[in-house]
Amino acid sequence: FKAKELTLAFGATITVEAAGSFVNFWVTPLIAELYHVAEALWFGAIVCFASIVIGHQGYVLAARYAATKRDKRPKSERKQDPQLAESSESESDSEEDSDSDSSSDESKTDLRCGHITSGLNATVFMSLLVNFLFYAAAWPFITVSSSFLSVRNNFSAQQAAGVTSLYYGATAIASPLFGLVLDKVGFSGILCTVALGLQGAFIAMLYFTNISPYILMIGAGLCYSVVSPALMAIVPLITEEDHLSKIYGFTFFSLNLGFAINVAFIGWVYDITAQTDAVKKWQNVFFVLTGLLGGAFFFSLLM
Repeated sequence: FKAKELTLAFGATITVEAAGSFVNFWVTPLIAELYHVAEALWFGAIVCFASIVIGHQGYVLAARYAATKRDKRPKSERKQDPQLAESSESESDSEEDSDSDSSSDESKTDLRCGHITSGLNATVFMSLLVNFLFYAAAWPFITVSSSFLSVRNNFSAQQAAGVTSLYYGATAIASPLFGLVLDKVGFSGILCTVALGLQGAFIAMLYFTNISPYILMIGAGLCYSVVSPALMAIVPLITEEDHLSKIYGFTFFSLNLGFAINVAFIGWVYDITAQTDAVKKWQNVFFVLTGLLGGAFFFSLLM
């Protein structure tokens, strides 16, 4: 995808992810209720194994398509292909004497070592920090919201999961639409920052107000459908094309690190909160989630 289509592409990808999560929030509790938790876990394991097989086949088909498309291009375009250019360079190097080969290999090795940190400018660091803080709040919020709603609103496990699934339902529907709007209108950074602020407000209101959780979950899901594709689509605008794959690697590392760390941290905060009231015991958890999104909002302004 070209840069002008990138937000829509990420929005469509998020739609598929959110649709899977939406189905999961309904199917898994139902299996656990009808049979047992073990059967629900085995269902998840089977689905994960199926995704591995399908993903591998998809990669094979994509590689074949890319090779076929590359072979059909004119010779003038194929010479500009980075992979073909590397192969041609290696062939020309093999024809030179051993001294020039060794010096060329050393220079290439030096470039590769320095290439690890190249391209990491201040704006990229801000982007990585925003990703870390946003996903450190957004994903753990989904993890704990069902338990909170069961305590706060006296929902059954399946009812709480159904309300939580509205987050992913709204994301699945709105992500490609917002992606298309962002591609056409622009202002991805501004809209991303606004959506981050609203996301924090919706999560705070879930605990501190009596507004219907259905409305707040849908609102938070709509904000997620703006922020997530926008953060991914901003990357090509703040880094050079030569470093694009690497910066995306750092981006996914930062968001997964935020999720991995904060799930454990949220559980620790909940455990150490000295409250006898079941609802007030969640107070510090929502303070942390709101604070993380406030930090993401602040650094998004700087970015």
